[in-house]
This record gives sequence, structure tokens and C-alpha cells, in this order.
Amino acid sequence: MRQFQEIGEAADAVRRFFYVNEASLPEHVTRRLATHVAQGGSPVDLIVNFTEAVYANQAKLGAEASLIAAGTADLINRQNYHGRLDGRAAGISDALRRESGEKPAAGASWPKADADPAINRDFADPAPAGEAKGG
Repeated sequence: MRQFQEIGEAADAVRRFFYVNEASLPEHVTRRLATHVAQGGSPVDLIVNFTEAVYANQAKLGAEASLIAAGTADLINRQNYHGRLDGRAAGISDALRRESGEKPAAGASWPKADADPAINRDFADPAPAGEAKGG
């Protein structure tokens, strides 16, 4: 997991990832993040949207995105950005860290996958054309 101490550091890491990888990102992710990546946008909105996008698309975005998003989720949780008192950001951070193969702290274990927060469907790959959208 990438460790971020402050919002500017996390937002810069997300922007760098986006600019370097933009051409290879799924279209729905690029669309979702492009307005937040623009300079002058809210860095909190940027890292929250990036975290949700990576969590919903881990397999398509890869290990680097997961490690950055685990760190942004940790920062979101510590700073309570967007009212994350419900534990969602901490759960996302744990899930991304577990899935990336990171070892838990000595004497600890990661929560089981069935306890992970639900994916925010607003960030998931849309259903293929012609397929009914379900919940």
C-alpha cells in the first residue's frame, strides 16, 4: 500500500497514474475520472472517485492502481473525507491490500472477502449492449 500523509500527495499520485495510464484505462473509468483529474478540481473528490473506481475494477486496472487506491482509501478513512464514518474506506483499503498480496500486521489477519464493502455500481463496467441491467 502506498502511504499518503496529506491530500495533495495522494491527489498527485492519482493524477500521475491517470496521465501515464489514460490510454489503457477502460473507457467508463476514464469518463468517470477525467473531470476530477483536471487541475482545480477538488482533491478529495478526486481521491474518493479514484478509490471507488479502482475498487470496482481491480482486475482491469492492475496492481499499481490497487496499491495507490489502498493508500487513498486509508487516507479517506483517517481524515473522514466524505463522511466515511461507516467504515467503507477502511474496508476498501483492507480488501485492496489483501487482494494485492500484502501481508497483514504481525498477529493480525485480513477480514474475509465476504465482509468486504459492496462495489459501488456507479463505478462498475456498464452492462454490455443489449444485456439487461440488474441489481
